[in-house]
Amino acid sequence: MKTGKIEIAGKTYLTCLSAAVIVKLQEKGDIQSIMADLEKSQSLKDSLEMIYLLIEAGSRYAKLAGIDNPPLMSFGDMCDILGMDDLIAMNTAITETIEAAAPDIEIQVPNTEPSQEKS
Repeated sequence: MKTGKIEIAGKTYLTCLSAAVIVKLQEKGDIQSIMADLEKSQSLKDSLEMIYLLIEAGSRYAKLAGIDNPPLMSFGDMCDILGMDDLIAMNTAITETIEAAAPDIEIQVPNTEPSQEKS
C-alpha cells in the first residue's frame, strides 16, 4: 500500500488512503466530488477531518505492517495543535496521499496546470 506523511508537532505521521477510508468517503458521496469540494473551499474543518482519517488509517496500517509510527493522537488534540497556518501543509499531505494511492483520481492543486490525460 502506498502511503504519505505529515509532520505535526515535530513528529512524522504516516498517512494512508486505505479501503476503510474510501468506504467512509463513499458514504459521504463521490470521492472526486469530495476532493474537488475540499480543494475549492479550503475549509479548515474539512481538511482537519480528512487528514485525521488518513492519519488514523496510517496508524492502523503501520501497526499491522510493523512500521514505526508515533502513537495516534485524538482528533481534539490534533485540532489543538494545528491551525489555519497549517492548512497548506494539510492539503498537500492529503493530495500526495491520495495521488499515491489512487492515481486515477486527478486532483488539481491551485497554481498548477491540470494533468494531461495519457492516450
